[in-house]
Amino acid sequence: MDNMRARVFGVAVVALVVATMAACAPTTSTAATPRFDAPYAGPRETVALILDARRAWQRDTERAMADAALYELVRHPYASRRFDVVERERLDTILDEIDFNRSGAVDPNTAVRAGRILGAQSMVIMTVTGVTVSRYDLGVLRVGAGGYDVRGTLQMRWIDVETGVIVAVERKEMQQVVPGSFRVPGVRFSGSPQDAALLTAVNDGARDLIDDMMRAVALR
Repeated sequence: MDNMRARVFGVAVVALVVATMAACAPTTSTAATPRFDAPYAGPRETVALILDARRAWQRDTERAMADAALYELVRHPYASRRFDVVERERLDTILDEIDFNRSGAVDPNTAVRAGRILGAQSMVIMTVTGVTVSRYDLGVLRVGAGGYDVRGTLQMRWIDVETGVIVAVERKEMQQVVPGSFRVPGVRFSGSPQDAALLTAVNDGARDLIDDMMRAVALR
């Protein structure tokens, strides 16, 4: 009888453990997780991207940063089916016409104004702050090519032009060692090795932030 009770008790304990693990296990919901490879039959929207660099670098570097982010936005599997991205040249023309202040922080109201002139439904403000780029050598004897230690903060804000509401905000702390070269299709740059390393970090960070942003926007 004691053995029977022990077996019953053991089975009950195992069942309780299994039930607890099942309850604690992460669940997946197709409704809450957008499929970027799924067909999109809705209306296409126009989006424009503004770089908030606050004149921290040469103009060529700033333009390359914006181009790199635009490239990642255009090539994203979900964005490419849902959004038409405004070309940088057209955006720059509008910003010049409204006397856009490139020396200070980007005002969301100004971004919304530019978006309305462009006929865009959404504006993305990309901010790059707190950047340091220092030489990094591999090993005490400096064996290998080494690179640059790039650190800083990259943030993106997705703004609905009609309402002026910030739909999504994504932020990433950049911290990586990268070579002093930059190669992205469609982005031309021939600046210093330090700025090339910064561009590489910004490009990588923009790719991650855009992916996170697309997930947030897809669930609207």
